[in-house]
Amino acid sequence: MRFKICGIQESDIKQYTKIPAIYKNYKLPSKKTLAVMSPVADILYQETTVHGCTQSNIQFFIKKDCRLQPYVEGPFSAVNCMLKGSVVVQLREELQVELFQGQYNAYQVDESRHVAFFKKGHYEANHCDYTREAMERLAPASAIIGQWFSMMDSNSAAPVLPFPGIFTESMYKLTEEMKYNKVESVLDEELLYLQLQSMLTLVLRDQAKRDYTFLSEGNNMYEAMKGYIEAHIGNKITLETLSNAYHVSVSNLKKGFRKNFGKSFSSYLLSRRMEKAQNLLKVRGQNIHKVATMLGYDYAGNFSQAYKRYFGHLPMEMPLGMEERGNGLSTLGKYP
Repeated sequence: MRFKICGIQESDIKQYTKIPAIYKNYKLPSKKTLAVMSPVADILYQETTVHGCTQSNIQFFIKKDCRLQPYVEGPFSAVNCMLKGSVVVQLREELQVELFQGQYNAYQVDESRHVAFFKKGHYEANHCDYTREAMERLAPASAIIGQWFSMMDSNSAAPVLPFPGIFTESMYKLTEEMKYNKVESVLDEELLYLQLQSMLTLVLRDQAKRDYTFLSEGNNMYEAMKGYIEAHIGNKITLETLSNAYHVSVSNLKKGFRKNFGKSFSSYLLSRRMEKAQNLLKVRGQNIHKVATMLGYDYAGNFSQAYKRYFGHLPMEMPLGMEERGNGLSTLGKYP
């Protein structure tokens, strides 16, 4: 997939097959590269194609609010995830789809006119295109594939899934592996092909396991935030970070967290980190410094004090019976 920058003359757009020096930190190994530069937006495409399927990493550096028009040479089937930033996409003229950071959706896209609306900022998308042959193997296991094939046959342009899904930790991990893969041999190509099929399998399995029917326009965004926080629990996450990614004011985010989660953002983030810390520390011999780093703390001492304030005791004072024993966890004792 490529994007036409609406309202900009062709003479003002430059294309390069190498990553410009200004964006050298975004260069990925063994990828076919195209950099599109303009006064309002710079776009970096880095992709690898195997057996007709393509894995693409697309970086958008939006200098001014603008519209980008996706254009394709023919119909294609794709799973797309917003790794950074949130966008609104209009498929044809009658259907508008919002995809928040940390969400995925599956699309059947044709040559019709589509428009994506971007606000000023930095965006990143992971894009996986599939051939019909690659999808047929999963058809007996998922009714979604049958619906997808019906869209292909009728030349429809629409989201395949009834609701966007929440990108899971497994999906993020697989995306990172595909993103930094060095594809230099036939075996490397086969590995990437298997990873592309694994991504589609994870999406179909997630749709089968989760009940997304409860989502409304409002809590859809907060469910996406919840999934994003869970997958990036070790990173620095602030209200300002979420405000920029989801295009919501900090004051509205504060209200939204209390409404959707019953607590403030800082309390919610702390509770998720502490509950994850508790689970990690149940494994005998788990290093406290390592756990602190995994949960986004620069110093183990800060982590230990936060843990004590939350649970009433230090991490190294794990009550007897809470550590892992054999194949199961003892149920003796509770934290105060």
